[in-house]
Amino acid sequence: MITEGLTRAGGAEEYLSDVTTGLSRQGHTVSIFYGTPIIEGADIIDNVAKVSVLIKDFNRDELLSKLLEFNPDIVNFQNVVDSDLLRFVLKIRPTTVFIHNHESYCPG
Repeated sequence: MITEGLTRAGGAEEYLSDVTTGLSRQGHTVSIFYGTPIIEGADIIDNVAKVSVLIKDFNRDELLSKLLEFNPDIVNFQNVVDSDLLRFVLKIRPTTVFIHNHESYCPG
């Protein structure tokens, strides 16, 4: 999974937590790559923090290295609307996208 951050902010983060927990219970190995550092004392999605990898600002070289190391069958974007990042990942792995808000088509 690729998401902006692990700080609890609303429904999208709860969905990420639920999906990650469900996949893990079914025997899947799940890793979450996120781009926003966790601020000390922030309320984070604790059940996913242990499988998470910080890719600060989604540095493409670092992300590629970590993705290839993890070697996922599929990559799932959660509420990330960076089209360049999506195109980059599409070149290396099958990819799905779940957008939880209207930011991709109505940035204002």
